[in-house]
Amino acid sequence: QRVVDDIPVTPSTQYTLKCWVKGVSFTNGDQVRLQVFDQDMNSIATGTGVALASTWTAMTLTFTSGAGDTHIAITVQADNVAASIQYDVAGMMLIDGASAPAGFNAGDSSNADDNIAARVRDLQWRLGFAAPFDTVAAPSSAQIIVENYDKSFSPENTSHALTRSKLVAIDSDDGTMRRRHFTGMIDRIEPAPGTQGKRQAVLHATGVEQQLAEHQVHIAPGIDITADTAIADVLNQVHLRPPRLKLHWIVGIAGNSEVGQAMIVVEDEPVTLEGGQTVLAYVGDTWGDGIAALDAIRAIAETERGRFFVNRDGQLVFYNRHHTLLDTASLVTFADNMDGLDYAFGDAVVNQVEVRLIPRSVGTAGTVLWTTDQTQKIKRGESLDIVVTFRDDNDEPIGALALEALVPGNDYTANANKAGTADDMTAFVHIALIEQSFSAALLRVRNLSAQKVFLQPGMQLRGTPLFQGNPIMVSRRDETSIAQYGLKRIAFTLPALTDIESAEQLARYELARRKDPRGTVRRMTLHDTQHTAQQLTRTLFDRITIIETQTGHNADYFIIAEAHHLQPKQARHETTWLLESADASAFWVVNTGTVGETTTPAY
Repeated sequence: QRVVDDIPVTPSTQYTLKCWVKGVSFTNGDQVRLQVFDQDMNSIATGTGVALASTWTAMTLTFTSGAGDTHIAITVQADNVAASIQYDVAGMMLIDGASAPAGFNAGDSSNADDNIAARVRDLQWRLGFAAPFDTVAAPSSAQIIVENYDKSFSPENTSHALTRSKLVAIDSDDGTMRRRHFTGMIDRIEPAPGTQGKRQAVLHATGVEQQLAEHQVHIAPGIDITADTAIADVLNQVHLRPPRLKLHWIVGIAGNSEVGQAMIVVEDEPVTLEGGQTVLAYVGDTWGDGIAALDAIRAIAETERGRFFVNRDGQLVFYNRHHTLLDTASLVTFADNMDGLDYAFGDAVVNQVEVRLIPRSVGTAGTVLWTTDQTQKIKRGESLDIVVTFRDDNDEPIGALALEALVPGNDYTANANKAGTADDMTAFVHIALIEQSFSAALLRVRNLSAQKVFLQPGMQLRGTPLFQGNPIMVSRRDETSIAQYGLKRIAFTLPALTDIESAEQLARYELARRKDPRGTVRRMTLHDTQHTAQQLTRTLFDRITIIETQTGHNADYFIIAEAHHLQPKQARHETTWLLESADASAFWVVNTGTVGETTTPAY
């Protein structure tokens, strides 16, 4: 009996379970079958017996979880438990709905949905931030060059499901531990043409950030919330793919589809969000009829001065601004043994910090937030959805704390002709408020009559407005630093920030950690000739120590980006880390440190 347990499911939901079996030691007629149990090991469904053979045979079982089921266990059970039977199980997947994909992942090297490590000629991937102190990471990406002599990686010339958005992962196994290094999806495929040329293909993969950049979002009024709550509201507006899966393609692992190791289970994208330190008075009222989810998260993270990124597992992560200040333990020290170091003194000085904020004020209930001077024809029986954005009398964008239901005859009228001179049809038109965000609303207009009608000019939506005041610029500067090193300015535009005190704290904090020149390492390069363990293990926001004798440099850093270049044929692996100073000793956090003469309170 083979068992996979503790798999989360949604109650009262139909699933299809599929896997493949192949006999190793068996007698003709021996059968195995799938069985599904709930979290209390009560049987939910049992599949039809499948005769073992020396080739892979598919097994499928469709079932519906119970009303109280939160997790399931899966077994592959031999009918003749007394016999000495050996068999392999592979490619197990659990899919929402009544059907499963036709493809499989059975551990055979000929299977393009399986381990492609043997086909890889060159492998590069990167994840993390573009520069120190960035609040949102750059899009993660991978480039995989594979042999394509049999056209397996030519989408128009293969039977495999090789398409854009196919899931891909990069794993390693050093004989002791298996590690994930990149999780993403195929963005595009570039097979080289010609039957006598290189006969290779380039697979370009991207992380989930690309989907965040493509999805437009608007959220319900966010009032007095922290950054983590606001980011969660944004993510709830986006249907991300991939879900948390053990992926189809796993580069670098042989036999990757054993039960319990390559289970395909559809569930929500995993997210780790640390609680924000700043309470944001209003979030989302400046977004109009929607902005890119990634831009929304950037606006939120910048106000908190936190960090948002995607880790090796494809997990969305948000750290608040205290995260690096509280992480004081270095995990490894490099002392004159790195393969490359990008060092400079004084290149990161900032001695004037400007913070632009937008104050808000609450208007009167019943204020007109949107109106139209256009006539709108609605066919008989037609239902029409309208997205409206809120504007003030000067056509400037505003937010809405509350909306009022539209009143026929007051907020809209309808007539049998466009000029409004025929029969009054207002009673036959119903307008409902379907969805509200801070800056826009979705209205559904229904014509209940047996003829076309015309909504007349003057249709309006009323509510309680949230007005944006004139922007305020808070500036802090260090005159001594400016006199010695010249003006080095940085500016932040933070629409979610509304009060001067918070802007002052942010400016003081940024000025304190950047006003004085120092020696910094921006990048460090390692080769696998002596650093394989650290290349495989260290990842984003790991803290390291660097000691370099020639420059006299000795300091701690956080890894904020990792870039890898692997050439399997040459057995060569190069890793470059982008680093950020871990100078937490210059700051103290309330209840976690002691104020000293050279320390600054972290806001």
